[in-house]
Amino acid sequence: MKKIALLMLVLLVLIVGVGVYFMFFNTTAVPQLQVIRNFLPFGQNTIPSGQTGSNGDIISTSTDSSNQPVDFVPNQDTPVPVFRKITEGPVGGYTLFDRKFTIVENGKKVVKTETPIRYINRGTGNVFETRTDSLQDERLTNTTYPRIQEAFFTRDGAGLIIRTLDDIDQIKTYVADINTTSSTSSDAVGTLTGYNLDDNISFVEISPDTSKMLLIKQDSSGTQIQSADTKGNGKKDIYTSPLTEWLAQWYGVNSVALTSKPTNGADGVITSLDLKTNKTNILLSNIAGVTGLVNTTGDKILYSESKLTILNLAIYSVKTGGISNITSKTMPEKCVWSLKEKGVLYCLIPNTVPYGIYPDDWYQGVVSFSDNIFKIDIISGLTTQLYSPTNSNKLDLDGIRPMLSSDEKYFLFMDKKTGSLWSLQLP
Repeated sequence: MKKIALLMLVLLVLIVGVGVYFMFFNTTAVPQLQVIRNFLPFGQNTIPSGQTGSNGDIISTSTDSSNQPVDFVPNQDTPVPVFRKITEGPVGGYTLFDRKFTIVENGKKVVKTETPIRYINRGTGNVFETRTDSLQDERLTNTTYPRIQEAFFTRDGAGLIIRTLDDIDQIKTYVADINTTSSTSSDAVGTLTGYNLDDNISFVEISPDTSKMLLIKQDSSGTQIQSADTKGNGKKDIYTSPLTEWLAQWYGVNSVALTSKPTNGADGVITSLDLKTNKTNILLSNIAGVTGLVNTTGDKILYSESKLTILNLAIYSVKTGGISNITSKTMPEKCVWSLKEKGVLYCLIPNTVPYGIYPDDWYQGVVSFSDNIFKIDIISGLTTQLYSPTNSNKLDLDGIRPMLSSDEKYFLFMDKKTGSLWSLQLP
């Protein structure tokens, strides 16, 4: 008995010792990633998730948990769920757009509209398409393009700006066209063809109509901004700055918001850049850790302020200088302005904001959120929860890159933790 007791005591000491080691000494430093997109560090890996909703309301239509695309053709009678998991694995970018087609009804030609969703698989570079009203998923290209970090669709999904890292971690920017096959074979798929732009373009921003882009290069001498069409033609120098870290948001036809890279406690500035005159105007300044989202008319800014562990959200009126606080806590990168309803935002808002140094800890992946989807009306002050993945599906989704369909019936976003693509049909 004494030997057994002694053995149990030794085992207990070992277990406690291991636990103490991992708790206090085995602290792995979070790598300081080069932040190109402030909401998703450029070069950050994502891990495919096999998580699905426990009540069966979520249907994945594209890739399996091994991150290898599979062609899945669901039953034609399978209904499209209100909340839908479009991909199992990570995507590099996505878009949705309207496409008209003609059918014959009762001997007459009738023009219909459908809304395709296109996305590029981050692991392979293959482009896929599904629709908001269908669970069928079609592979459009089989061109392999590995190590994709981010991608932006242009010209109603016909083109792509693909951003990758090469073997020595140089940033590559590839302008591609989607060439669909003319073959009648059901097995035939198209290709991606294009060419590389200059190396180490730090930031790319696409115009609201997806016909133009900004190319931002940053080095020790400062920042240089060029404009071009989305094929990389017609480059024009429009702005230089001695500051080395700017983020851009193209919010109007000829208007761009430049935000100094946000970090906790450091006063930041949001500046407008007129692409016709190349003149700048300070919109908002002296806000700690500021990050913002300007509406299309440029008269309202949704912005966050970060001091130590405090994260505040507010609306700034450019015309009056007035500030209206929003009780909900989230990052402007998790929101999108409505184009159909004045003063309305659709946002991914976390259930709780964990303890952390914001926005830095969230950008670097030290903390993550579990979001629900809300509609915020800044005129009436009404905030309405539209859907809760947390409660309805037992999912912890940290949404980024939100996007609305043109009729604002669908809300798309990407999960920051897994890179998977999700869709919500709005009421």
